[in-house]
Amino acid sequence: MEALEAVDWVDPDRWRATPPAERLRLLRLVQANIDRHFDELVAADCHAKGIDPANPADAHQLGTSM
Repeated sequence: MEALEAVDWVDPDRWRATPPAERLRLLRLVQANIDRHFDELVAADCHAKGIDPANPADAHQLGTSM
């Protein structure tokens, strides 16, 4: 699923009706997935921005979208 499709798939009414404990569980799952795939996300961000992660001059820009 593409990111935009995932956003379009979200149902605000269903989220609102989700019990707080379930929301917290889901948000923690999202957090765990971000942590698990952090390096891939940074690499994709660098690629999209044309940043060379191996170039010390670009080091300050690594992961700036986080």
